[in-house]
Amino acid sequence: MVEKGSVVSPGTPLAKVTDISSLKLVVQVPEKAVNQFKMGQMISVKTEVYPDIDFKGRVSLIGAQGDAAHNYPVEITVLNTAAHQLRAGMYGSIANTSELKGQTLSVPRQAIVGSTKQAQVYVVEDGKAVLRDVKIGATTNDYYEITSGIQAGEQVVVSGQINLQNGTPVVAQ
Repeated sequence: MVEKGSVVSPGTPLAKVTDISSLKLVVQVPEKAVNQFKMGQMISVKTEVYPDIDFKGRVSLIGAQGDAAHNYPVEITVLNTAAHQLRAGMYGSIANTSELKGQTLSVPRQAIVGSTKQAQVYVVEDGKAVLRDVKIGATTNDYYEITSGIQAGEQVVVSGQINLQNGTPVVAQ
């Protein structure tokens, strides 16, 4: 934190030591999914740095209070390995497999209009964008399960919704 030859005064930090033998991954979990997590539960953690490696993590904290969007912090402690060393500040993600189903209908996160409590999507019908109410089930970082409101095979608008209104003519690309 200082360079050789620098003049420092008492109380000035000289170095910062970070213990990376175990790291914490904090994920924000929606209200409807927070009860799927239990203290001590083992969870598989993926990283962008080592996409083919599954790191083992253990739930070490489940937040008692959610944020304004009703998401609760869940801390997962991951033991670092010498073979695939992680660093503090790297990104990670989890897939909570306790709610996996055989097949499910899902849409990309960016297709959702409005909040997850009152979710809607634009569906292309007869060349027009039609706004539909949908119910959201399980979620991942990138996709939302749709439990009702649309059917398999329907075209869903995934970008440009800000320029749409119910009934706006659209061209599928």
